[in-house]
Amino acid sequence: MSFSVFLPFGGTNLMFCDMPPEFDFIQGNQVALVFGSRDEAEVRTVFRRLSEGGRVDADLQKTFRTGLYGMVTDRFGFTRQVNLDGESL
Repeated sequence: MSFSVFLPFGGTNLMFCDMPPEFDFIQGNQVALVFGSRDEAEVRTVFRRLSEGGRVDADLQKTFRTGLYGMVTDRFGFTRQVNLDGESL
């Protein structure tokens, strides 16, 4: 079972979620921070900054459920997700 918590923050949404049990445990992936905004420029900037010194796991691109979605492992080894379209949060 996976759990999520939503936190409105300065006109954006932050979502914290744990990884479902079917995913292998890797140090840093047990909780993901998901940043969501309706501002495409902000989403692109956050994605670029999070990926600096880290690794892009899913390119920022349009998906079936959101305007843009991307996932990175930041320079500290933590999973981060970025979402355009705050309505999907």
